[in-house]
Amino acid sequence: MAPAMALTALALRCESSGPLLRRRSRLGRHRRPLALLAFRTDRDVTHAAPVGAAVRRLGLDRLPYLAH
Repeated sequence: MAPAMALTALALRCESSGPLLRRRSRLGRHRRPLALLAFRTDRDVTHAAPVGAAVRRLGLDRLPYLAH
């Protein structure tokens, strides 16, 4: 898991600047709020970067969920 996270972080860092992780809110057990981290892949940008699109397609943007 750690090598995949490191390679994903390196690829995203080479492609764009800014924070690598973003915080996502979800409802946990008994509807308690839960904060999860995910790789930032710029999904909302009109010109999505190719590495970000590949990371989303492969599901690697959710690897930090496993660390939580």
